[in-house]
Amino acid sequence: FTSRPPALRASSGMAAFIDIKGIAANLQLYQAGISLSPGTRYRLSFYAKSNTSHDLSLDVLQHVSPFTNYGWSQRLANLTNSWQYFQFDFTSTNTSTVNNARLRFWFPSYAKAGDEYFIDSVSLTKL
Repeated sequence: FTSRPPALRASSGMAAFIDIKGIAANLQLYQAGISLSPGTRYRLSFYAKSNTSHDLSLDVLQHVSPFTNYGWSQRLANLTNSWQYFQFDFTSTNTSTVNNARLRFWFPSYAKAGDEYFIDSVSLTKL
């Protein structure tokens, strides 16, 4: 993972660039330490593309074992080789406030060696 042009948004000039060199069982990009309120609606939005139109999936789960699903598991982002906007809404299933959630972009089920992914403008907001 690196950041590089071409970003979708001119304000940043950079996007997350994931260059798949080989496939592994645990190939992921994630942000940990996310706080989630119980039973709350959230919206995840982002832009993405891949050079081969191979997809990726996303999860919101506990960052450490047992990796409890916090309301969203294996949501498919159906990518193309052009920028697309994705917006997914979910309700958190945790019963108390948590500070250990992970937003995970998951590649193994879809990616092949030589794939290039771009991800930009990721946002997780309460509705």
